[in-house]
Amino acid sequence: MRRSTPSPTKDVSASEHSNRDPDEKPVLPYREGFTIIALHHEPPEPFGIGYDTEMPPQLAGWENLSQVAYCLSRPPLEGRTNCTISKTLTITSTIRTGQHMGAQIVVVNRTMVAKIYDPLYYSALNECGYPEDVVIDADGDYCREAAAYAQLQKSPELAAVVPHFHGTWTMDVETPVKQSTHKRVKHIRAVRFILMELIVGDCMDQIDPYDLRESVRSTILKQALAAEALLYGAGVYHQDICPRNIIVVGSDYDDSEIPIHDIKVSVKIIDFNIAGVATHPRYSKRKYLGSSILRRAGWPDKLPSPIFFRHGHMMDFSTKGWCSNDDGEAEKWLREHFHGDDHYVPVVWSAQRPNKRPEYQKPAGEQYTLLAKLTAEAFADSDSDTGSGSQSGSESSEESNGKGERPAVMTVRPAVSPTKEED
Repeated sequence: MRRSTPSPTKDVSASEHSNRDPDEKPVLPYREGFTIIALHHEPPEPFGIGYDTEMPPQLAGWENLSQVAYCLSRPPLEGRTNCTISKTLTITSTIRTGQHMGAQIVVVNRTMVAKIYDPLYYSALNECGYPEDVVIDADGDYCREAAAYAQLQKSPELAAVVPHFHGTWTMDVETPVKQSTHKRVKHIRAVRFILMELIVGDCMDQIDPYDLRESVRSTILKQALAAEALLYGAGVYHQDICPRNIIVVGSDYDDSEIPIHDIKVSVKIIDFNIAGVATHPRYSKRKYLGSSILRRAGWPDKLPSPIFFRHGHMMDFSTKGWCSNDDGEAEKWLREHFHGDDHYVPVVWSAQRPNKRPEYQKPAGEQYTLLAKLTAEAFADSDSDTGSGSQSGSESSEESNGKGERPAVMTVRPAVSPTKEED
């Protein structure tokens, strides 16, 4: 199968806006054979990107420090470490690693994925070339992703569409720093990470949909949007559902000789570092999202419909060939595949007027419903928060998180592994 090559991450490690020397960083430690002594860690409250938790204070003068000096002078947020629960882990392969890649993604003990939020290997500058507070960035990613996975564990039906979660952890990492005498002095830094199930599959972004039969393309896309609806129903607002954050699991789905009914394919949603939990008391959009809104609107047992929440928000898929990109055709595809499905709140929408936003059907016995109004407001807020336009959907772009960070791709197939940045 022909697969697209991931675009290289923009390297903004050198700029007139900062005195941070990219050559000062020590060699990346997260390589095959690296051993981790992990202690169980309870993260602090999530903050940023939809949470109104107070932001951590910035260290005075941090912009003038080298990235190494800053990471040594400012440890991650404390949380709570339980020294009685530990694991010994060994990196057995890498998925996405690099000096400026943000969170490092590696396989440990051959069966799990570790996502390591080490600020020393985040990009020191944003895409505009200005200093980025890498410690706050790493802390925020860790706290938000941990909160999302904690919520996901409460919904057994989500086990089929997200990796199994193995908890939040901390480790001590030796960081050798060059001194004026040209000797290196080792410093110990605390670094947070999460563990999750290793998913063997292909990143949807690396699959050429034109190599697949139309029915297979539609099956994969339908499963991805159905998984998104499950997330909403569980009260988790991913904010970045797009091909680069979807793993396609299965074999031979690209073989045109195999009958359609014999093809077994599924999807897993990954990368929850900018996700929000609707039921979290500090999540600012909690009144709009999750199953509570459906209960208030009179549909307690149904999920939000992709026909509604994806209307006008299909370009991440349609421009890459997963469905037609012609005007109004993606909306017709949504109706064809989700209309009449009893899992979802019924939607009123006319194929003759595909650009008119659909509305949720009022439940019997109800004089009115707030569902469509509240959901529309939530998506309007999301477009504003993530900086995406009305046609780009609720997903933020790869650049919009301000970190220049490539998405996590949990795949170990050599044919689709992302190119690693040279250390």
